[in-house]
Amino acid sequence: MTLQSYLFSEPKHMVSTHYRSGRVEQTWTRPMSPDHPVYVLINRSTSSAGEDFATTLQQPGRMVVVGERTRGGAHPVKFVRFTELCIEMSIPNTCSEARALDIAHEHALWELLDRPSGNGRLTGL
Repeated sequence: MTLQSYLFSEPKHMVSTHYRSGRVEQTWTRPMSPDHPVYVLINRSTSSAGEDFATTLQQPGRMVVVGERTRGGAHPVKFVRFTELCIEMSIPNTCSEARALDIAHEHALWELLDRPSGNGRLTGL
């Protein structure tokens, strides 16, 4: 059961996690609570699980996110240790069905459209 279960009165698909191995894991809520308004405050220090929580509840329209842009660190990782080099790395090893890539592309296109060149034509297109 996920923390989000306390915010829904019926089962709701939250996210599907796609592992590099090809395995897909779905996360669903369980009916726990009647629907009521939910607001989450975030700021530039919000990252990791806090950002993931806000994103997965914002996508189905279940809550309103209020605040600043987050750090952008909601990526599950695997820690890889190279003992001979005294290095430990955290490497993202999953992705979700979240629209993050679509949203990034959309923002990039809007940036390009808002950036005229000196000759009156759009740059980057």
